[in-house]
Amino acid sequence: KKPPLPPKDYLITEATYSGIAKDHNNRFTATFKVYVFEQEQPAYTVIPIIHTGLALRDVQVNGVPAGILTNGNWHNISLNQPGYHEVQAVFSIGPGKQSVVLPVGRAVINQIDFTVSDNDMEITVNPALSAELETLADRTRFTGYAPPTDQLQLTWLRRSEKPIKRPALFYANTRTLLSVDADILRVSAEVGLEVIQSSLNRVSLLVPENYVV
Repeated sequence: KKPPLPPKDYLITEATYSGIAKDHNNRFTATFKVYVFEQEQPAYTVIPIIHTGLALRDVQVNGVPAGILTNGNWHNISLNQPGYHEVQAVFSIGPGKQSVVLPVGRAVINQIDFTVSDNDMEITVNPALSAELETLADRTRFTGYAPPTDQLQLTWLRRSEKPIKRPALFYANTRTLLSVDADILRVSAEVGLEVIQSSLNRVSLLVPENYVV
């Protein structure tokens, strides 16, 4: 019998981001576990690894320096062997001294290990679950897990400083489809939100009077 087709070409099953905040930049080491599905015919699978907005220093696949193909906003690697592979990338982002936004590729499991060279810091990562904050002699360490996401926002402040709560800023666009039946007017509206500052805990949509949802 013919074997079933794979759901996609590859999966990033696990990603670990280990970083440290420095005065001039923030350095990270990202380790990925990538599973490549077997193809009907031998072929290269192109996998985006690191965003081009990050300063890339080194990429290795299974302990060997990897060839990098830049396409669009991502640095990509190419794999032609099915099965699991370990990919490690070293990069920097900066010079954010209190907050950085890290674009990431979607992985099933995301682990974060971030250190600031000060033992009086409050570190938060959004989004993050099962977070732990450890205060050591000369540094503060954050460890936690994040759900599949497109970016990680890391923020660190001194505990003596109260974080400034900023109002949410966002763009909203709507696309509306109207259809006229014999005795009724149907409306289907799609609303897109792009949050550019802070976060939104809830959203309210106002429907015109005399309309039934």
